[in-house]
Amino acid sequence: MNVRRLSLMTALLAGLAGPAFAQSGDGPAIEDMRIVGGEPAVGKTWPWQIALYRRNNDGKFQFICGGSVISGRWVLTAAHCFGEEGGNRNAGDYLIVEGTKRIDLSMKTEPTSGRRLGIRRIIVHEGFNRAMENDIALLELASPASSTPVPYGRPDTTALETPGKRGVVTGWGYLKSMKRDPNRGNAWVDAHTGEPISSENIHSYIDTTLRQVDLPLIGWQDCREAYGKQPRSGSVDGRNLCAGEAQGGRDSCQGDSGGPLVMRDEKGFFVQIGVVSWGLGCGEPGVPGVYTRVAAFDDWLRQNTGIRQDQPSTESQQVVLDALPEGNPAGVAVTFTHGTRLTLGQKLQLRVTTREPGYLVLLDFAPDGSVTQIFPNAMSMRTATGRRPEANRIQAERPLVVPNPANPYEGFSIAAEPPAGDGKLVAVLSDRPMKWLKVPAQPRSFDSRAESLGFVAELAAAISRDLALEGPDRPRMSTATTPYTIVP
Repeated sequence: MNVRRLSLMTALLAGLAGPAFAQSGDGPAIEDMRIVGGEPAVGKTWPWQIALYRRNNDGKFQFICGGSVISGRWVLTAAHCFGEEGGNRNAGDYLIVEGTKRIDLSMKTEPTSGRRLGIRRIIVHEGFNRAMENDIALLELASPASSTPVPYGRPDTTALETPGKRGVVTGWGYLKSMKRDPNRGNAWVDAHTGEPISSENIHSYIDTTLRQVDLPLIGWQDCREAYGKQPRSGSVDGRNLCAGEAQGGRDSCQGDSGGPLVMRDEKGFFVQIGVVSWGLGCGEPGVPGVYTRVAAFDDWLRQNTGIRQDQPSTESQQVVLDALPEGNPAGVAVTFTHGTRLTLGQKLQLRVTTREPGYLVLLDFAPDGSVTQIFPNAMSMRTATGRRPEANRIQAERPLVVPNPANPYEGFSIAAEPPAGDGKLVAVLSDRPMKWLKVPAQPRSFDSRAESLGFVAELAAAISRDLALEGPDRPRMSTATTPYTIVP
């Protein structure tokens, strides 16, 4: 049986009774369809992941699907999360929870953790049907999300979709595959062993912690051939991606619907290339999971959201403020030596001071939203005798000027470039070396929305991993932000 990966887990917990799927004679079964064979997600990984809830008849909101924040106002998910042919689109019946790894399966008011956001509008792809074609939907949020958005696939990133490359799927779906047994009064049983699912063993099948699994991609032609051997298969074509191990055992599952399949691009940043859609069971040998291919819907996404992935976006300024650590215990400060009102073309120097020594990263968020890692870089580390070790370590009460006029070997300059407008300087100081920090040959810029958001997400995740350390290795971090204005 082919199943949509939608979840109604609360019904299982509430006595393991009641219908959990509806079937149609001329399409794949619509079953409440977790990561199988994966592991718990930790830290600030996957900051774009959200949980989608639907209001029940008793007024409670029940978890049904995953999704991803793709901008402050928009969430990407699957069309089938809204019922047969996406028919249930009353925005007031749904909400999302962002910023949490542990969810409530149902809730009356506020979530135990995370932030609840209302939905203003649901846009289901007009071509979605029972064959699971165009299984993609957008949620316009009633108020902005604070999560770091994920850049998503577009026509010029299709090299990421090469069969054999590995991506990561995240979600709160089932841990093991389950099915209804008509010989047991349509009761839930383990899909492989036939063991009845009861209140005593249900927690080995579901939990409330976000999980992740890495999977190899499979070409859609091979995927269609695999499903061609199965009865009542959904559609598989160039609008789909498939992923799974040939031997099975690792897969998305019921409850993961609408969640992201992500892949690292050539710069090492995550890009969402797929949306969890449907499959046959969970982790079955020879039948991979089927995902909506996001790049195939680039025009549709742009028309509905106005997002231009290839252009800078001022959204990145707020994203970095939400993503970086709060507090400034070291008293770090950053500004321009000639003040914060700058003229186009003006040569610039930055001045950083701190009450405590530490390792420094300097970022510039330009008025158009492009991002530059100004410091450190290989040029800032150069001396007459070669590269200076620990060159990004600065001393307390000793101002650092970037570029440093006292070091003729640096060989780079900074100028106020178009467009005019308001930007931000950001300094991050750690009392421990940042082992994850990449040092480019010179200040490196990320000009497109996709690249700048990818960089911010990677930076935030790396800092989160450091802050998750225990004992003496845990860093003490400080963040300082200075607004500036460029005028003609």
